[in-house]
Amino acid sequence: MKYYNFIDLPNWKKHQQDLINFRDSNPPPDDVTEEFAKYTPEGQEVYVHWYCFFADEVEKELPDLYRDFKDMGLDLRQLIFFTNKPNDDKVTDPNNIMCPFIHIDAKDDEYDGNDETLFHPTNAINIPLENCENSYTTFYKIKEEEKHVFYPNFYLCGGLAPDSVEEVERFTLSKPAALRVNVPHAVLNPTNELRHVATFRFYNDTDFLFKV
Repeated sequence: MKYYNFIDLPNWKKHQQDLINFRDSNPPPDDVTEEFAKYTPEGQEVYVHWYCFFADEVEKELPDLYRDFKDMGLDLRQLIFFTNKPNDDKVTDPNNIMCPFIHIDAKDDEYDGNDETLFHPTNAINIPLENCENSYTTFYKIKEEEKHVFYPNFYLCGGLAPDSVEEVERFTLSKPAALRVNVPHAVLNPTNELRHVATFRFYNDTDFLFKV
């Protein structure tokens, strides 16, 4: 299986700056920030690890990017701004904030009040924003059986137990890339800085992006 593939996105450096400007002008909603603040020790700064926008908002606010995706045959569905804190792949206890968050992207449970991802994600396109050059996206295979655990620090959701998977691939997001998000994956950020990425999901089949 090909887990990722760098893609030729026209004008991507311009899109990168446009995305940073758009994110900075549109911080996380208060209710999202408040939810993460509940789990943050007093005195620590609150970091929201992800929040999203949908196709109509991207078409309005980032029309050049929306058009370039269209020209590539991509029907945009969702933009997510994703942040990763520093971590360490030697840490394998999900209760430790330094443990990488190993997970498979999944449909949200509409009965829990989540409605951002009411579909089954398969592939995504990631565009690096800040502090991606010294980090890695890692992919895994399940060794014997799928074991789920809760990651209480920063991510506040379930993922895969580190001892139940084995790394099979990694790459540095140095430019736009398609990647599979319906397989176990994580971000390894062995720096002292937050890592920021824009990730996109689409309505149409995007397997063609992995062809060499």
